Amino acid sequence: MTMIEIDVDDRGRASLKSAGVAPGRYRVSRTADVFKLEPVRSFTTAELLALSDPAVIAAHRAIRETPEQFTPADDLP
Repeated sequence: MTMIEIDVDDRGRASLKSAGVAPGRYRVSRTADVFKLEPVRSFTTAELLALSDPAVIAAHRAIRETPEQFTPADDLP
């Protein structure tokens, strides 16, 4: 576990750049004195529809499992 010190301003804002946290949106949960940051991703309606399609899910799974079989040009005519 990495431990660092950060300063929190009067409004409760803290810069986590020195901890290596990338810019973006995060969900923050707290257990006792431990804070956990989880990246949050927003999806468009079209993306949600595509991600619920079994054919799209199968294609993504195949690419993840055997990426060496696919190149960016594979879907071109």
